[in-house]
Amino acid sequence: MEIKKGIKTMVGNEIESLASDFKEIVTGIESNKFPTTKNNYGRYLSIISHVANGEKQVGHIIGLALIEAGANKSGVQSALKIAFN
Repeated sequence: MEIKKGIKTMVGNEIESLASDFKEIVTGIESNKFPTTKNNYGRYLSIISHVANGEKQVGHIIGLALIEAGANKSGVQSALKIAFN
């Protein structure tokens, strides 16, 4: 049980760290008054695809970090569906 708790803590810390790294990018995406795709899913798909490189678990971690950084949750969810389904 302690190992599982430690892993959750490590993953949570990584998500927070990634969110901090993505904050400026996400702010720029979300401040765009004329998005080219609904909820900016296209921009988030680009980030997720580039960083995850086909790894579904990595993609979901990136998605959580983007949401934590302020990304539109629906946009990130749509991007994840396109990338990994």
